[in-house]
Amino acid sequence: MTTIVFIQIISSTGSAFAGKRVALIIGNSNYEHIQSLKNPENDALLMAKTLGDAGFEVRQLIDGNYRDMKRELLEFGRTLRDSSIEAGLIYYAGHGVQVRGENYLIPVNALLADEDEVDLEGINVNDFLKVMNSSSSPVNIVVLDACRNNPFKGSFRSATRGLAPIDAPMGTLIAYATSPGQVAMDGSAGNSPYTAALSRAIETSPGEPIESVFKQARRDVLAETADRQVPWEVSSITGDFYFYEDGPLPDDTAGEAGSLDVAYWTAIRDNPSVSELRAYLAQFPNGLFAGVAANRLKDLEDKPQVQASLAPSEADQPVNEAPVPSDPKELTRAVQVELNRLGCDAGSPDGVWGPKSGRALDTLRNEAKLQLASLSPNAAVLKKLRQLDGRICPLTCSARYVLKNNECVLKTCPAGQLLSSAGQCYTKSRPSPQSSSSGGNCFTFNGQQYCD
Repeated sequence: MTTIVFIQIISSTGSAFAGKRVALIIGNSNYEHIQSLKNPENDALLMAKTLGDAGFEVRQLIDGNYRDMKRELLEFGRTLRDSSIEAGLIYYAGHGVQVRGENYLIPVNALLADEDEVDLEGINVNDFLKVMNSSSSPVNIVVLDACRNNPFKGSFRSATRGLAPIDAPMGTLIAYATSPGQVAMDGSAGNSPYTAALSRAIETSPGEPIESVFKQARRDVLAETADRQVPWEVSSITGDFYFYEDGPLPDDTAGEAGSLDVAYWTAIRDNPSVSELRAYLAQFPNGLFAGVAANRLKDLEDKPQVQASLAPSEADQPVNEAPVPSDPKELTRAVQVELNRLGCDAGSPDGVWGPKSGRALDTLRNEAKLQLASLSPNAAVLKKLRQLDGRICPLTCSARYVLKNNECVLKTCPAGQLLSSAGQCYTKSRPSPQSSSSGGNCFTFNGQQYCD
């Protein structure tokens, strides 16, 4: 799949947006006259769920014909002109072609005998951009996941491999699943590598700026494709955009957003094993990353396992427990991971034993009534921790979270209010009109005065 993401920030606040977010998701898989595609419908459903979790109101169109796609664009454009909308997003997955430097998206009922007909049967990407340009929302996003194969190669003379690069006007970020003019992999696991990676990055990076989200997606795609596919971005944005409305958390709470949930997932996310994923889901069945963990676990369990042959005398032997790291830093990190697994917040498992890790071990000792010769990380402590299961330490939540059903859940505020780092709901102040000496109404915004 070849994926392009447009994020247009018309005006920047330098902070997260608390207003209404809307998204239009289109996935075309079952084509009537050309080769159908397996993944676009799955990609659209995945992105709809991801964006819904991130606070977007989502409307979907699966297998859209020309009229359907045009009508949805028209209705969505009208929605975006509502002054209450602060972010709008369009996502498309399906066939797409480049002809004479222009990119076109292909409806499911398109019937093209020659490339000169693409203007009549296809939808120019610029139509998507026009919908966004006429909106009044501060943030506009378009995601295009268009199949790498040109289904009309036999009758097209000027079609070019991949999609054409598009200029990034001021306040715009354009991200490609791979370099312009190149093709990206379609994927064999139900989703394209880039859409899967982007969805995962959005879900696992709450409070991260958009640049960090795309970097994580790029790292995941490079790892999955053995560096054969290199996601690529060009940006002219100057403000900040966050997929999650609460934006970056202050330093004193950044590690506490679902505190142990985030700490545990951070420790295993890069290369989790089946047992680590099962342990995460057992402890956080409704956690921030439960959906991602379940998908990764399913992928690992579906892969054929290579069983090493054992001699008869070896087959009856018990499986050896995990080895104890010999490197002191790795040993410390292993103890921190176990403490987080047992519900005792040891902080980020960075291999540095600080006061927080020490308090976590002391709490576990008291709660589990363990006899420990030392409160420092060592082989004996690690072995005892590995023998324990379930949550040991009582769950405590930061100021922004409340305890519900044995989980820390982010507090909610009434419509129009924001949640402070102290856990208090407040109303964001807005500039008020002032009367000018000339008798007109004036107001000040961004340091400048405007009068009617």
